[in-house]
Amino acid sequence: MASDMSPELAVPMPSLRADRVFSGIAAKLAGQLQDVIGIEDASSFMAAVGSAIAAEIDGRYSAVLADGPVASGDLARVLVDFKARIGGTFAVHAVSEDRIVLTNTRCPFGDESRGRPALCQMTSSVFGHLAAKHRGYARVTVEEAISLGHEGCRVVIDLVPCDRREGHEYFA
Repeated sequence: MASDMSPELAVPMPSLRADRVFSGIAAKLAGQLQDVIGIEDASSFMAAVGSAIAAEIDGRYSAVLADGPVASGDLARVLVDFKARIGGTFAVHAVSEDRIVLTNTRCPFGDESRGRPALCQMTSSVFGHLAAKHRGYARVTVEEAISLGHEGCRVVIDLVPCDRREGHEYFA
């Protein structure tokens, strides 16, 4: 019978899950970066992390994300599945050949995300790099974010160049 007591201490060990610990670390790191170097530079750092994560995710979803162009509906399902696996509740709000709109009611970083919008750049980067790799282009706009105090997130991924000036562009 496994014990929840530490062998070194005669006190109960707190319930810890690795995924929650690591998401807390990422959120605290983003917060510290925002406080020390500013939100713009912190966002750039998070974008670089997101780019590396996108490359890894692309490999893990290789059965769906083939080398050629991927249908926007398939791409949307991969993005939603990825976020669900890390604790988000993203859902497809709308999808067409030119645009994907996703909504979310629970940030994968939990309550730690509030006040840390640099974390949204990691999401933008993952979504943008994956979309651009498989569609040639993406512009990701985070229209609403839990980190900014909204009830949920709304992320628009344009798959073709458009007049929209907000957001971040990604190219294959």
